[in-house]
Amino acid sequence: MLEDNRVSYPPLTEPDKTDPFYKVMEPQWHKLETVMAGSQALRDAGEKYTPKFVGEDDDAYKARLQKTDLTNVLSDSVDNATAKPFSKEFVLDPDPTKTNPKFIEWAEDVDMEGNNLNDFGKEAFEHGMTYGWSYLLVDYPNTQGRELTKQDVEEEGIRPYVMFLTAQSVISYRTAKVAGHKKPVYIRYQTFDHEFKPDGDAIEIRRVHEIRAGVIGGEPGYYRNYESRDKNEWKVVSEGHYPFDALTCVRFETGKRRGKDGASTPLFMDLCEKNIAHWNSASDQANIMTRTRFAIYHFKGLDLPRDPKTNEPLNVVLGPDTILTSPADGNSEVQTVTLPTDGIQQGWVDQDRKEADMRIMGLDPNSADTSDTATGRQLDDKKSNSLLEGLAVSFKDAIEQSFLFMGVWAGFGEGQNVVKANINTRFGVTNKEINEIKMFQDMQSMGQLSLETLLEEAKRRQMFNPDFDVEKEVSKIGDETSDTYGYDLEEDLPNPKKVKQAAKESEMKDKTDIPEAA
Repeated sequence: MLEDNRVSYPPLTEPDKTDPFYKVMEPQWHKLETVMAGSQALRDAGEKYTPKFVGEDDDAYKARLQKTDLTNVLSDSVDNATAKPFSKEFVLDPDPTKTNPKFIEWAEDVDMEGNNLNDFGKEAFEHGMTYGWSYLLVDYPNTQGRELTKQDVEEEGIRPYVMFLTAQSVISYRTAKVAGHKKPVYIRYQTFDHEFKPDGDAIEIRRVHEIRAGVIGGEPGYYRNYESRDKNEWKVVSEGHYPFDALTCVRFETGKRRGKDGASTPLFMDLCEKNIAHWNSASDQANIMTRTRFAIYHFKGLDLPRDPKTNEPLNVVLGPDTILTSPADGNSEVQTVTLPTDGIQQGWVDQDRKEADMRIMGLDPNSADTSDTATGRQLDDKKSNSLLEGLAVSFKDAIEQSFLFMGVWAGFGEGQNVVKANINTRFGVTNKEINEIKMFQDMQSMGQLSLETLLEEAKRRQMFNPDFDVEKEVSKIGDETSDTYGYDLEEDLPNPKKVKQAAKESEMKDKTDIPEAA
């Protein structure tokens, strides 16, 4: 039923019309989505991503597709990139001075669909990493103009929540300057559903949700929901006023902006293109292996049998149960034609090179260098980790902003509207850092560096947990060393070389003290 609180701004005649950026991004999204889905999705896509050979008939093409398997480096790379920030549970800081306890409670069901913050966040982060964008839209249950008491809100569980919107679902998104800051002011996103009739048939329901903040052209903010059943005309099913001058929405962005149409290139797009090239190379290999595994026969002096009706030569079908015959004049001969196999080996080399390039691009998505030298170069792990750390921090900020928007919807005061999220940014140690620490160890063993400085440098390179206490560790080492060798760490840090020398001299002394045999 349409609500009474209608707004003056006229409804859209084509609410599902997409913005220019969407038309640019859609082919990229489809390509990424297909490769992420795996081998069967690429087979189903057919000639869109796997061209036919010249003269190849439909049956041979379908057979070739069925024999081709995808090495899904794209999916592996996205999974690995997502796993690192979520290798530890993504939670809000429990300190009540840093996070409103109400937010801690809401984080257990952040979207009011049963998903806690960690599960919700992992899905939104992975989608943004894959497709370039993901959206976090904070909304509030429709109370249809009811005047609710605090008790009503508590008893009915009425509270703000966060919706995760996919890049593909948002068909229009616009920003504007609000109080000197660029903020989102307009969004349209689409959803799809089915309604089943008593006879079992399903009705397709398409919905478009439009929200406009009250800053464009002096018009007040509003929301409007459209619906189309079985692709019939669009109807407005609900509408009302939107209370803010900017949307309570955050876009988590990982792609590279390009042009003036608002489009971008998703982070893993180059890797996706390389994965499709690898798929086609695998298809070529499957085809050539089929051709070379079976002999080609040349029948010299043998007349093929003919169709008695048309007098056309019949094809000879070869197989394990086939008997070949030739005329009795003795002049017939069956020969095998040997195919060159150099191309097979070159194909495998090409496959290996492409896969090596993909693995490098998966670790460092910003790298577009796929030349022959790229497979042999030393990858700087720190660069790829720094990129992922930056994106993880950006996502943490997006989640924190979403909770602050929930606080705005709930009417929290400035002192109440506080939140701090904790996300993992420790992604391992690089070879470069390991070599540096080895150098510091050598310096420390020669007495050129203190043990405390060595441990501080190791902690700075994230070789220890953030709560690792260098001072306590040095003290513990000192106690253990003092018990064993009689050193007092507070007076003098032990030099490992001196310790070894002292132990050796002690051993020699013990030998000299042994009395000689009578």
